[in-house]
Amino acid sequence: MSDIPRSVPFTVDGVGEFAFRPRTVGDELLIQRKTREECGCNPDDAGSDLRYLSTVVSELSVLLVGRPNGWVLREAKVPQLLAVYTAFRVAETRFQDGLPGATQAKS
Repeated sequence: MSDIPRSVPFTVDGVGEFAFRPRTVGDELLIQRKTREECGCNPDDAGSDLRYLSTVVSELSVLLVGRPNGWVLREAKVPQLLAVYTAFRVAETRFQDGLPGATQAKS
């Protein structure tokens, strides 16, 4: 387990440098609980927009370990939030798949 990095950096154009920690089973359980709280109901009963936005906020709140100075998740405009989430998912997938460009720097 010691070869798993503590954080993986990624950049969002026009926003800045971020870092996430590799996802664990415990993180996934926490994300599911937070998604339910964010929806205020069973996510299966929520509309698709509410369910998606709740998932985005929950995943980023659990997995982001680095963000630009002054960037606050709950204060981000929706387009910027979605740009960060998209870049995060691309970086996470590249990291999980061991693809080039998936920086695995330890912090």
